[in-house]
Amino acid sequence: MCHVDPSEKQKIILEKSETEKNMVAVFNRQGGKSTIMAVDDAHDLLYKERSDGSIEWIIVYAPVQHQAEIIFRKVLGFIQKHPIASKMIEYHNRTGNLEMTNENVLNARSASANANIRGDSPTKIKIDESQGVTDQVYYESIIRSEEHTSEL
Repeated sequence: MCHVDPSEKQKIILEKSETEKNMVAVFNRQGGKSTIMAVDDAHDLLYKERSDGSIEWIIVYAPVQHQAEIIFRKVLGFIQKHPIASKMIEYHNRTGNLEMTNENVLNARSASANANIRGDSPTKIKIDESQGVTDQVYYESIIRSEEHTSEL
């Protein structure tokens, strides 16, 4: 659907994202990290059904909003280009909110020190350019102790 021929490393990321609760991936610059994150998110938005009946709520965090929006735009682009998948878009805006007809949601957010991100309870957390996210923001605002959260 996304017309992406993943590298071996990208294939590992896709496989591990389905089996591991937590994951850290280190990529070289222009190594396809944002693309494979977007492929994974597009798949989950369209097809993920949680065993407890809850929605899939993915939040992509990055040190600045612009960086988070890069992945968001890739996800939106993959879905919009597919004639059937595009009909599953319930709502979207260009700044980082995408809601599907199956109620799954993707948000792209800044994780800057000034961002107000407390209170979110996503089912999947992804952090792009994590070296730019302070420990304080990460530990006090992003992660939580619930079992079903995964990170990338």
